[in-house]
Amino acid sequence: MEKRKKKRHKTKKRQKTKKMQKTKKMQKTKKRQKKKTKKKKKKKKKKKKKKKKKKRRPR
Repeated sequence: MEKRKKKRHKTKKRQKTKKMQKTKKMQKTKKRQKKKTKKKKKKKKKKKKKKKKKKRRPR
């Protein structure tokens, strides 16, 4: 429970930056909606790379 309280304090500082970035996010949301299909393909490639890293560690 103590760890969760510490995280809440950090979020308060992040909320100030989020207020400043709200205008930027609103502009980027339109572009993200069009590129959702392209981003899904990139995520599949990243998952394959993560599996290879896990195999190298035990070696």
